[in-house]
Amino acid sequence: MKLRVMTYNLQSGMNAEYQPDHPAQCQVIATEKPDILGCEEVAVYRRMKPDLNMVTVMAETLKMNSGFAKAIDLPAEGPNSEYGVAAFSKYPMDFVDKAFLPSAAEARVFGVFRIHGEKDFYFVVTHFLYNGECEGDEEKRVESVKTIEKYLADHNYYPAILVGDLNASPDSPSIQYLHEVADVWNDADKETKTCYSSKQGWVQIDYIASFPKGAVSLDKFYFGENNTASDHRPVIADLIL
Repeated sequence: MKLRVMTYNLQSGMNAEYQPDHPAQCQVIATEKPDILGCEEVAVYRRMKPDLNMVTVMAETLKMNSGFAKAIDLPAEGPNSEYGVAAFSKYPMDFVDKAFLPSAAEARVFGVFRIHGEKDFYFVVTHFLYNGECEGDEEKRVESVKTIEKYLADHNYYPAILVGDLNASPDSPSIQYLHEVADVWNDADKETKTCYSSKQGWVQIDYIASFPKGAVSLDKFYFGENNTASDHRPVIADLIL
């Protein structure tokens, strides 16, 4: 089964200049034609666009099935305001579960979805603590990888494709540990940067990986060219299950 996988941090529908522009983000996604898509920093009725539920609007625009895993409520921005990660699929999809990750600041989650394609598989979308968010943030990112690894093993949710903004560079301990338990497809290009950080400059922090090792093979790995529709570039992998 050939599968185009994409991960894309949407910055709550804001472009690189922090202006609302979710239509541009949808166009970026449509251009790449992913079969499954994981999005981070997904806004539902946030203050900057209080009438916008990004999950439903994107699903309608892209003609994909969707699921949402809420990380936090934002009552200060409106009674129904939420923020989290989302999955989109051209195949039928079921929401399986949401679980919280180690955090000492903003709540962080991973969402698990079952995709019903030519072969069924699991899709995990997540967003880790950023560098400097709290004391010991890198240790918590390592623990986050371990949490996801254990969850998948305990439930035998294999094969599984993981995507997300892991907020860690390729040489960080958390990504090195991810290599021990999964195939990390960013190995095909560790140099291309995916996001501009005010503290670190341009960095590669957005990843596609799969569990267990050897269950999936890579046909092509690349990065979307657009770096203005969001403060992140999309990351894409053509995989074979």
